[in-house]
Amino acid sequence: MSSNAVVESFSYDGVNDAGKKGNGVIFVAYDPSATGDSLEEKLQSSLMLQVFSQVARKHQAYASFAFLSATADKGEVANFGAGNEVSEKYSDV
Repeated sequence: MSSNAVVESFSYDGVNDAGKKGNGVIFVAYDPSATGDSLEEKLQSSLMLQVFSQVARKHQAYASFAFLSATADKGEVANFGAGNEVSEKYSDV
């Protein structure tokens, strides 16, 4: 519980590795508008990430939490089923 509640990753595999350290349950946040030099600054750069960080601190004993960096390659984002590829696919729904 003394470690960071949220880990930053730049890839799909990196997020999965973070999940292997816990009980297999992992929550992932991605905000392409996140800014900052440190992980903490990035997690404070938007309301969504602030809430994600708070939830992670409260529940880090039960699950793993990862932040997919805004600088991650678009292909890595697409591996999660997010990004332009998904929004275009479901835009008619």
